[in-house]
Amino acid sequence: MKEYSELRSEIMERLHNDLKDKRLLHTLGVESTAIALARRYGVDEQEASVAALLHDCAKYMPVEEQLKWIRQGEIGTRFPDIDQYPKLLHAFSAAELCAVEYPQLSDQVIDAIRYHTTGRSHMGTLEKIIFSADYIEPGRVQFSGLQEARERTFADLDAGVALILKQTIAYLEQQDQPCFALTQEAYEFYKDQIPEESTIILENVLEL
Repeated sequence: MKEYSELRSEIMERLHNDLKDKRLLHTLGVESTAIALARRYGVDEQEASVAALLHDCAKYMPVEEQLKWIRQGEIGTRFPDIDQYPKLLHAFSAAELCAVEYPQLSDQVIDAIRYHTTGRSHMGTLEKIIFSADYIEPGRVQFSGLQEARERTFADLDAGVALILKQTIAYLEQQDQPCFALTQEAYEFYKDQIPEESTIILENVLEL
């Protein structure tokens, strides 16, 4: 891999050009949280940093361009109706874009970018870290259950992932929005990790 400091500088220059200020602040919050979780769970901190910085890099890419990238990969083949889930496109398109434009990145980093919004069953540790960090980063507007998600995630990563999935699905149900198949699969896989006393979020969750 290119020297980390040089790679991070290149990525930051890209993000300053491609992201709105609020989204960039969110991204830096995800990075700091991901590094802390990587330290907690014994994952390479530089890989966590890079995955976090790139996770939303396609957020403002035109939809047709996002779909063009997605159709080059497995997600586009497996889910031909992916265009019906516009809030998920940026994660899948970013993964395909980054695999091409940053060929030095590991499969673990690319998968962490790809599944940071939906999750999936059998996630690797870095995937779980980026998925969780995106949800609990310190810049999130406070909502009922957020602090519990933060505490669970730092105490037990699988329990944190399970709780985040539960909260997300509850929010989608409240909003009468469909739950993407990968998220439902992830919940079924991790739900046994949810402590019985955990709360369910039904209000003001977040913009994915």
